[in-house]
Amino acid sequence: ALVTMVVATLGGAVGAQAPSGVRALTNAARADLAAGRLDEAEANYRKAIELAPRDSALWVELGRALRAREHIPGAIAAFQAALAIAPRSEDARLGLGDAYRRVFNYDAAREAMEKAHADHPKSPRPLVALGELDIEVQHYPEAIAHLGEALALDPSLVQARVDLGAVHRAVNDLDKALAELERAIALDPASADAYYFRASIYADENRTDVALADAERVMGLEPLNAKGQFLFATIAVRANQCARAVPVLERLTNSDAKNSEAMFLLGRAYQCAGQAEQAAKARAAFTALAQQEQTGREGRTQADNLVREATELAQANRVRDALARLEDALAKDPANANAFTLLGKIYFSAGRAAEAKDYVDRALASSPFHADALYVRGRILQAGGDAIGAAEAYEQATLIHPRDADAFFQLGTARLSLGDTDVPGLRTEAFLSARAASAP
Repeated sequence: ALVTMVVATLGGAVGAQAPSGVRALTNAARADLAAGRLDEAEANYRKAIELAPRDSALWVELGRALRAREHIPGAIAAFQAALAIAPRSEDARLGLGDAYRRVFNYDAAREAMEKAHADHPKSPRPLVALGELDIEVQHYPEAIAHLGEALALDPSLVQARVDLGAVHRAVNDLDKALAELERAIALDPASADAYYFRASIYADENRTDVALADAERVMGLEPLNAKGQFLFATIAVRANQCARAVPVLERLTNSDAKNSEAMFLLGRAYQCAGQAEQAAKARAAFTALAQQEQTGREGRTQADNLVREATELAQANRVRDALARLEDALAKDPANANAFTLLGKIYFSAGRAAEAKDYVDRALASSPFHADALYVRGRILQAGGDAIGAAEAYEQATLIHPRDADAFFQLGTARLSLGDTDVPGLRTEAFLSARAASAP
């Protein structure tokens, strides 16, 4: 279990041979990570931590490796371990915030980033992190303020200038956007992001020649950047350079980046390049793809509404009606994790644990960091006598949502049933409040 391993490790001792061994293992882990050997990187970081359990920097590096593997609960646990050793670690706090952001726990992400800023008021990094979070949640005035503060501390931050330029473009302040992007390019002439946003603005202003030149720079700097390829093709078609756009769009429409916009543009490019037959095929493909995308969007929206209705019906003990709504929801969106999770709850409440677990497993297959599904999985496993599996599920739920009092309470009961009286959850305010609320 993640947290239990962390707590046990913090109490370890470093052997006399640790320093050279730690250096070798850490270098090996870094090489593995750089080469994309993520399993090997994690294994070597863990071996290094066994030798130097109170090295907070090692925990941070492990967290980054786990984040690269998309093992976000493990990354959160590693960053928390680093903070247990070094509570003011900026790297650990920002790593924790980024991990929460990746599982869409924006409140916890912001809290971690603001704590980093409070601990390090002269550092621009927490402000940049907050600005990028603001952009993600479309809080543009706050993003402008945070990024502006960061740049006041360090005017040489290229990505912060690019981010600020992108925000100014989003609020249609194009003069300020161009000014920031030009400063970014002056600082780093190889900034593909800066050229991308500047090209987008030039294209919006119908300055086709300079827009195309910037888009070509993006293609040269990042040949596999799908957004850059689409921007280049869009501007090339507008400039009647359709023969240049066609091969780029053909690659896009035959890749994972395929979408109706690219297919529509390919039809236009074929037409103006004199390839009428190919244009007709692309238009037909566009029609089918656009309909498929529209059906998918509508289905997901309708399914979410049906799940909300089913939740209210289940709470009113109208289980048959709730099940009917969930059946309709999954017909419209077959991968809806919320629908599967609610089915798991209903079947678990009815004493049909095997079916409940199947539904929860489907929810987690669709959405691996679905905290509610993890909590329900823990309840199912705990009821079936698997306290270890239950504790692991509760633990992941609490890592993703650290204010979930119910999950902390159940984590504590699962650990206590295993004879573990030194439970991290037992020492948290969330657990204590849940225990008090459940007392007779």
